[in-house]
Amino acid sequence: MLSNGRIIFPFFKSSKLSPEDFIKLYRVARDKGLKEIYVITDSVDRAAYILSEELRYKIIHIKTRAFYDFLKKKNALPELKGPKREIKKYHVLSLVESIFTRKNARRFLFASIAMLLMSFITFLKTYYYILSGISAVLAMICYFFPTVSNTEKTDIFK
Repeated sequence: MLSNGRIIFPFFKSSKLSPEDFIKLYRVARDKGLKEIYVITDSVDRAAYILSEELRYKIIHIKTRAFYDFLKKKNALPELKGPKREIKKYHVLSLVESIFTRKNARRFLFASIAMLLMSFITFLKTYYYILSGISAVLAMICYFFPTVSNTEKTDIFK
């Protein structure tokens, strides 16, 4: 972006301005005949500063936050207009209905067996015994007292 004989580069990136990035900016500034490079970024690598001194170009570093605050003070930020998202409210009863379906009995049973096998390998035997027991109880609840979820009623996912 050229402004009053100055070249300003908005360089918004999660990493520092590296020497390779500086070389790209240097080539553009050299073609325009400018000696100062204004860079809007979070930070500049020390090697880029050293390279700029060797090439006799001056890097003027403008922090992103300072640039944002300047635009906000001048009321120059665009208004964000996007589609409004609807916030869905879930009921606890529907959550319980979806967890305790007969399909999930085999998942709870598999988790129970996997944790029981893990108890033989690790030093935390009591922890895995308790979690295995909880999963086994949940598997029995799902198998003997299943709930019918809304997806099973409507069959939209089959």
